[in-house]
Amino acid sequence: PTLLTANAIKRSKKEDEDLSFVLENLASKAADFPLLMRGLETINRLVGKAILDNKEQPVMTENTTGAVPGTEFISELYNAIKFKKPVRMEYRKRGEPKLKVYNISPYLLKENGGFWYLIGYNHGADSTQPPVIVLALHRIKKLMEANLSFEESTDFNPKEYFKYSLGVFHHFKNEPIEVKFWASEVASDFLNLKKLHNSQKILETMDIGGKAGQTYQIKVYDSDELLHLFLSRAENYRVLEPKSLVDKIKNKLN
Repeated sequence: PTLLTANAIKRSKKEDEDLSFVLENLASKAADFPLLMRGLETINRLVGKAILDNKEQPVMTENTTGAVPGTEFISELYNAIKFKKPVRMEYRKRGEPKLKVYNISPYLLKENGGFWYLIGYNHGADSTQPPVIVLALHRIKKLMEANLSFEESTDFNPKEYFKYSLGVFHHFKNEPIEVKFWASEVASDFLNLKKLHNSQKILETMDIGGKAGQTYQIKVYDSDELLHLFLSRAENYRVLEPKSLVDKIKNKLN
């Protein structure tokens, strides 16, 4: 904010209005999460623009294509969670042409990879479906209030719900598997700085195919996210166990 209010940065009238609104509301005691988030987005955008406009500044910012669809629902969903108000939404599932209607008691908003997700109780679930589900905000087509009582799930614990998830999706009734894999020396340098998963641990140093590396173990759900991870990094990773995951990867590569 101090940088942005300096006269050294040229801004348009609209940018000045945006900045004034942000600074006034960020300082307010009534500022809430959605407001803070949007305020920080505005500050990041203006600072990034100022850096790019200054040709002498040896700084490069990440290119962006704008806001991800679905973020416009964050404020409304956040308040629904805060005040325990069920919501009704029209939702397009991946690969399905028709819209599906969900009635949800919302519990949690989660960001993953720049996309936002809602976790909540599904009022329409039967015994074969998960009572608590994850829905992508960018797939919501319409959102409104639902004339229902808020449903509290005693089984939902936000700290435990994603414990074995590699990403954002929780796998209903599935037990996690222990995955043993090898990573090349180059990949190991990154893994030792930033883990794939909280359960990650180093097992031993091992050479494979004449390449130095280390073996690791993680405990996660067997999922498409797990399969994609190893397929996308096949040059520097090799799954050793379990055999079921090894076979899946071989079949996909074939």
